[in-house]
Amino acid sequence: MTTKTILLSILSGLLIQTLAVSQQLTGLVFEQGTEKPLPLPGVNIYWSGTQIGTTSDENGQFSLAINKQHPYLVFSFVGYKNDTVKVSRNQVSISHVLNQNLTLDEVVVAQRAKTNFVSRMSTVNAVTITSGELTKAACCNLSESFETSASVDVSYSDAVTGAKQIEMLGLSGIYTQMMGENIPNLRGLATSFGLSWVPGSWMSSIQVSKGTSTIINGYESISGQINVTYKNPIDSEKLFVNLFQNQMGRSEVNVNAKVALNKRLRTMVLAHVSNQSVSHDNNKDSFLDEPLYTQYNVFNRWDYDSENIEFQFGLKAMSEDRRGGQHHFKKNLPRDTANGYGIGLKTNRYETFLKTGYIFSQRPQTSVGFQQQLVYHKLDAYFGLQDYTADQFSYYGNLLFQSYLFDTRHTYTTGLSLVYDHYEEQLSDSVFGRIEQVPGAFFQYTYSDGQKLNIILGMRADHHNEFGLFFTPRFHLKYNLSAKTTMRLSAGKGYRSANVLAENTSLLASSKRVVFRNTPRLENA
Repeated sequence: MTTKTILLSILSGLLIQTLAVSQQLTGLVFEQGTEKPLPLPGVNIYWSGTQIGTTSDENGQFSLAINKQHPYLVFSFVGYKNDTVKVSRNQVSISHVLNQNLTLDEVVVAQRAKTNFVSRMSTVNAVTITSGELTKAACCNLSESFETSASVDVSYSDAVTGAKQIEMLGLSGIYTQMMGENIPNLRGLATSFGLSWVPGSWMSSIQVSKGTSTIINGYESISGQINVTYKNPIDSEKLFVNLFQNQMGRSEVNVNAKVALNKRLRTMVLAHVSNQSVSHDNNKDSFLDEPLYTQYNVFNRWDYDSENIEFQFGLKAMSEDRRGGQHHFKKNLPRDTANGYGIGLKTNRYETFLKTGYIFSQRPQTSVGFQQQLVYHKLDAYFGLQDYTADQFSYYGNLLFQSYLFDTRHTYTTGLSLVYDHYEEQLSDSVFGRIEQVPGAFFQYTYSDGQKLNIILGMRADHHNEFGLFFTPRFHLKYNLSAKTTMRLSAGKGYRSANVLAENTSLLASSKRVVFRNTPRLENA
């Protein structure tokens, strides 16, 4: 073969190969529309088994060099299943419709949460009792909610009237600050029986803090703090009905219902009725084993939230008629020695609260809030031959501002507070009355490195109209030694004003005469 013939053969082969490689496949890619297919831009198109490919333009068009060694063409697009189409040897154009949406099956990630736990995130040593734990209790109000939790001990302070008290760190319940959604509550005249006025079906959780708490909520926490969080119209059941009856004759009805008036404003009504009308004297001592009572309780709350503004408003009303004493005592007959010994307490309590807040969207962790509460409490009672009546009017206001120093690791909360209590009490012929006004100011600094160390340092100053100026320091430290070991340290002071008669109903159960030789001073620890 001559040189010329060899060169012509090579050139012919190269020409044929060039023509084969340069031959183009053109096409259109559509998606299935409601009436007709629509062009689908951005579709990835490539020859299977190669890295040769292209994408469709805004009109769904594409052009791709034919590869006869790999005849399978792949169409790939987010939200659609990959389609593979075989292109015949002589085919130069193609039209394809992607109409199978790629739908993932529902994925549910679930974990069983503990119903009673100590938060590793909280600087303060706090135990949270969730609604799951509350359902384990046999019944039915706040005093009975700790039966399955070792964090608080509950016992009778007066078995004749059924008054219960909690014990924390070895001290009686009067040294534990009771809170309702971070507002001090169940104070003064409500100390002895207030635990039975919070129905279990109303609560979503309980937070129990042992030792001194932060200074934001006041100066009254000494042995600890119990905060009750109620169901709200955002995440509670639309309708909840609970009925209870036991072999001792106790009956309860609980109904909760919520409604959303619009996407911002919601309201909820919680109602409770309980009755114990069957008397028991199993030990044959002529006294009732437990008091008889009828209680009506209703709570209406409103929640509003927008981008920067939130407020919560609530109204509560409670009425209870409680009776105890000897089994044969008749309340409609004269209270004398022939009728036996009897005890009766009629309580009417009304509460309203308003919480407003504004969040500064331009500055993180910065907000201002104002908490207010009004309480009127009236008690008409008799203990044997002694009559006891009491009235309490209370106001609580707490203005808070929260922001940060330097960066968000260093936050602070500061504000002003006012506590006003007006008491009028009469025991037989003795009249006791007092007014307490306590304005205060506070500042609390919090540091958190986000991993191991948390510090809370606070100070508040309050001025009592009877006892003058006093200071309340508080300090909390939490350090994570390891993933499963946390060290906490707290120190501080607490103060409280004594309500001698209301806190010691067991003394009133006797016929002893009560005499105050001196005005009780402000307790501190």
